[in-house]
Amino acid sequence: MIKEAAQFSINHVLGTDSTNKELFYTIPPYQREYTWGKENWENLYNDIFESDKGYFLGSIICIDEGSDNTKNLLQVIDGQQRLTTLSILLAALYSSIRNLISTNQTLELQLFKDNRLNINWLKMQSMLRLEDYKQNIIENRLTLSIQKNNQDDFVFLLDTIFNTNPVVKPKYYDVRSISKAYNFFLEKFEEVDERGQIINSLHSLFEHFEKICSAIVVRISVDSMESAFVLFESINNRGVPLTPIDLIKNMLISNLVKNSQDANNINERWQNIVRNVDSYDDQVRFLRHFYHAYKGNPAIGLAKYTKAIKTNIIRIYTTLIEKNSQYILDQLVEKSKTYSAIIAPEKIEDNNDLSKYKELLLNLKRVKSVPANSLVLYLLTNFKQDDLSEIFDYLETWFIRRHVTNTPTTNKLDQIFLEIIEQLQIKQITNLQEVKVALNDHFSKVNSKEFIDRLLELPIYDENSDATRSLLVKLEKIERTKEQQVDFWKKNSSSGKLEWTIEHVLPQNPKEESHWKRDFTDDIKDQWLHTLGNLTLTCYNRELSNADFKLKCDAKNKEGMNIGLASGVLMLNAEFLQMKNSEENWNEHKIKERGRRLAEKFAAFFVLAEDDGIKAPIEDRIYIPAIT
Repeated sequence: MIKEAAQFSINHVLGTDSTNKELFYTIPPYQREYTWGKENWENLYNDIFESDKGYFLGSIICIDEGSDNTKNLLQVIDGQQRLTTLSILLAALYSSIRNLISTNQTLELQLFKDNRLNINWLKMQSMLRLEDYKQNIIENRLTLSIQKNNQDDFVFLLDTIFNTNPVVKPKYYDVRSISKAYNFFLEKFEEVDERGQIINSLHSLFEHFEKICSAIVVRISVDSMESAFVLFESINNRGVPLTPIDLIKNMLISNLVKNSQDANNINERWQNIVRNVDSYDDQVRFLRHFYHAYKGNPAIGLAKYTKAIKTNIIRIYTTLIEKNSQYILDQLVEKSKTYSAIIAPEKIEDNNDLSKYKELLLNLKRVKSVPANSLVLYLLTNFKQDDLSEIFDYLETWFIRRHVTNTPTTNKLDQIFLEIIEQLQIKQITNLQEVKVALNDHFSKVNSKEFIDRLLELPIYDENSDATRSLLVKLEKIERTKEQQVDFWKKNSSSGKLEWTIEHVLPQNPKEESHWKRDFTDDIKDQWLHTLGNLTLTCYNRELSNADFKLKCDAKNKEGMNIGLASGVLMLNAEFLQMKNSEENWNEHKIKERGRRLAEKFAAFFVLAEDDGIKAPIEDRIYIPAIT
């Protein structure tokens, strides 16, 4: 299993082995990209240069890929962040020394006359790349992963500092991590004093180099991917923590490679998952929601684990991969496509089978319905031939009500959707009406009276602005015919910001000389500012801003068009149209009065189940869905 485990200085890690064969390192293509940032660079720099020589940098794990007469090849399984950063650090140090001597012939002569400095100068070059001028071969000591252009960026960096093999600068090179890390260290080495003079001398820079060379790592060489993974799991990674998705990926690759499958091909399939679900947080959620959605499948479900959580997700997928790694990979690739539509519905293209649900999925995302993602995933993949629109409308309305009432509490949400899926699976439900019944059976319901009472005084905007927008949009849309509908979620093509925003009638920051300060004490303002009764929608938030109430009602744009609250454009603003010609001002009573009207309208029109609350006329009532 372990071929070698020994302590080495960086001088030897990036040099030769015990048989004087040159060491070369490769980051496998399936490894994640270089992820270290400023905090990591700062820590490494301080750790090395503020400590005595021989600072311990942790361990690295490599697969020994064999050797020829001149070189030994090592595949890095754990330690790429440190090796990459150390190489960039050396490159920046090399550049700093070169820049220093290029402006001072005396220093240049000193460098080549001082045998110790000259040897270190050549050693610094060889720790980054080896050149065979006779055969015109240049080999970089480290080959990076292809992810996020890491390798292209690294090659460009070395070619630039060594002035060899000029290549075209990779697109967006300057904004990626390799370039940023290099510039960070370069600034450290070329720091100037108050007179603008570089602080570091030639000798001090070479002292920096000797500290780097003396730093220690424990290099563990193993004979296979399987052996590497065992160690990979058990050793704490220094720097950016490994995520469940990293561990599971490596476990899958290890298991499939053991069965003679091609690692690069497997990695390419895995990258489909990463492309579909591109953030680490979403990837971890996907692993959890995938298990919850399909654990009724005998090939996926594990009796021991009814729920996937952070502390057991690795154990769950370890077992699943051991059972059937190929099946799990196939399922994850396939289901990640659907999951991507759930978490990023704005990216759904017109030719996608799920395009008919685009707006509905967007609505769910807007009300922060993440706990329901496992159920939505299950429904989209098991009810492909059905129209799920009513179900998704129902979920949206339920989440709005839930955000207002905080019933059920957040810590119970995952379990609720787990139980719903289990009921659908156990009873083998294939009928949408039965799905609706299952939802009603498990959802905590708050009758309309309780909902209204809570909504009247809740600072809903402050607690959940997305849910607030969704509630206001729903209220406005129910009064509009199909021909009158407006896209209240449209974004400005240049700024990317929403054109319709939430407007506070009583402004958040009223001017001292305004009537707002006269009519509202600080306590009353704080109590009612973010409540439903004081909120509306507008395309002209900037124009209305902190204006007095009368101006807000009668405001006009430069073209003379009425853009004020009393323009009659929105149903939401019926009160303001009525108040336009009166002497009434906006006050606490009016906020409460309007808040009740809107709350009652929402509760009456968007009914989850029969309750003892207020009802809209039966011919007008909107059931979401009409559950019986």
